[in-house]
Amino acid sequence: MTKNDIKIKQVCAIFLAFLPLSKIITAPAQFAALTGEKLWQPLIVLFAADFLLMLLIYAIYKINENQTFYSILKNGYGETFAKIVYFVYAIFFMFKAYVPLLEHKNLIERSFYEVLPASPVFYPFFLVSFYISLKGLKVLGRAAEFGIFITWTGLLLVFYLAVSGGDWANLLPLFYGSTKSTAICSLNGLLWFNDAIYLLFFLGHFSGEKKPFLKIILSYAVPAVSVIFFYCCFYAVFSYVAPTQSFAVGSVGIFSVALENVGRFDYIAVFLIAAVNIYSVTLPIVVSVKCFERAFSLKSALIPAIAVNALLFVIIIFFSQKYNQTVEFSYKYITPFFLFCGYVLPFIALKRTKKPNFEQTD
Repeated sequence: MTKNDIKIKQVCAIFLAFLPLSKIITAPAQFAALTGEKLWQPLIVLFAADFLLMLLIYAIYKINENQTFYSILKNGYGETFAKIVYFVYAIFFMFKAYVPLLEHKNLIERSFYEVLPASPVFYPFFLVSFYISLKGLKVLGRAAEFGIFITWTGLLLVFYLAVSGGDWANLLPLFYGSTKSTAICSLNGLLWFNDAIYLLFFLGHFSGEKKPFLKIILSYAVPAVSVIFFYCCFYAVFSYVAPTQSFAVGSVGIFSVALENVGRFDYIAVFLIAAVNIYSVTLPIVVSVKCFERAFSLKSALIPAIAVNALLFVIIIFFSQKYNQTVEFSYKYITPFFLFCGYVLPFIALKRTKKPNFEQTD
C-alpha cells in the first residue's frame, strides 16, 4: 500500500463530493453570457465528451489491469516519453487548479464578510493544500467519503430554494439557438470540466473490485445530471440578468419564499459547499504534485509540493483581483492546451498500449 492507493468507493466519492462544486460558483454566469437560456446545451456536450473519455480509459484498464498510467506509458513508448507526458500533465493540473482557486477565494470573502477582508484570510488554504499534497490521493479519498454528505446536504438545500424561486419559462424555447455559441461555450467550459481525465491517474491505485468502472460512471452521472439541473435553476431564477450574477451558488435561492418567511438560512448551504470545496480545489494540486514527482523520479513529494503550492500562492497574490481578465486570457490561450491534454493526448499516449508486465511504479 502506498500513499496514492485508494479504493473504488473512494474514487466514486471523489466524483460525488468534489465534481459538482467547481462548476456552480462562477461558471454558470459565464455559460449564461455565451449561450443565454441554452446554457444547458454545452453541458451536455462536455459531459458526453467525458463519458466517451471514460470508455477509452476503461478499454485501457481492461488491457492493462492493475497498471498505473505511468507504467502503461513506459511499456508502450519508453520511460523518457512517460516522463514528458507526466510533466505536461503536471502543468495542465496547475492550470486546472488556478481558476477554481480564485473562485474559492472570492466565494469565501464575498459570502461570509460584509466588508471584504484583506486577502490573507484565504491564504491558510495553502497549508492544507501542502499537507494533502504530501499525503497523496489516499487522504483525498477519505475526505471525499465524509464530504459526500456535506456536499449533497448543501446542494439539496440550494435546489430546494431555487426551484421555488425560479420562472421555468425563462428556459424556453428549449431547442432553438446558435450551435456556434454552444460550440464556443463547450470549448471555453473546459476550464471547469474535463474531470474524467483524473481517472488516468487513478489507474493502478485500485484493484480487486467487481465492475469498478460501472460504479465510477454512475458516480459521475449523478453529479453531471445535478449540475445541469443547477444551471437550469440558475437561469430560471435570473433570466437575462444571469450573466451578472458572478456567484451563482450564493444567489440562486435568494428569491425563495422560504427565505422571506424564515431568514437567510441559504448561508448554511454556502458554508457547507465552501467547506468541502477546499478539498475539491486541492484535487488538481495533488495530482500535479504527483505528476511532477514521477516526471523527475523523486523519492518524496516534498519538493514538488513546495514548488506547486508556492507558485500558485504567488500568482494568487498578484492576480486575485483580476478574475475576469484571467478567464478571458484562459479562453484565448489556455483552452487549446486543455483540449489537447484532456482529449487528444490520452488517445496519442494510449494508442500503443501493451500487455502489462505488472510493474508498479507510483
